[in-house]
Amino acid sequence: MDITIEFLKVKHAEYNKKYFGGKLKTPKFVLFKSKRLLGMYVPYRNSIKITTYYKLDEKKYCTTLLHEMIHQYIHESKIKDTSPHGKYFKAYAADINRDGWNITPREPNNLLPSIEPKENDVFLFTTDTNRHFIMSYNAKYKNTLIKWLRTHYKFTSVISARILNPKYDTLPKCRTNLRGWYISAEEYETLIKSAQYSVAI
Repeated sequence: MDITIEFLKVKHAEYNKKYFGGKLKTPKFVLFKSKRLLGMYVPYRNSIKITTYYKLDEKKYCTTLLHEMIHQYIHESKIKDTSPHGKYFKAYAADINRDGWNITPREPNNLLPSIEPKENDVFLFTTDTNRHFIMSYNAKYKNTLIKWLRTHYKFTSVISARILNPKYDTLPKCRTNLRGWYISAEEYETLIKSAQYSVAI
């Protein structure tokens, strides 16, 4: 669905009354294009931001709003939680989830973007300890980077691939040096299978 400010206002008022005893102030609602976050509560501005980057259905938008409303409630009630998604957050989420919601501390990583994802050129490494690593690189510096990596690191395999997945858009585009993420064997295999191309180097 196409999310709107008016929709968020109506749902906030509804859930405020139903789950928070009508105690929450009406925040400013902001739509933004975030790949990293579905939503964000900003206490000092009394605002709730919801991303339009992903294709979400109505229930997922509402779940995201409820997630941010829990943050708002904890802040406005001056509760000191053990962490941003600490024991109080989890307790309030569990209570609301009894109503059929699925409020979780972390964002899911299998969402489809509402805009075309970028192509990312990556190296997929397997280390001599059988760990897997992904790094993104600037295609202009590919050959230079390969020489640099061969000089400084030893891998049992290196695969060059092009992937379409917004999850990896935030990887730094390397020219030199090794910067990226360790990934599971399952994620490694999935990336190779879904790659636009993959070539062993």
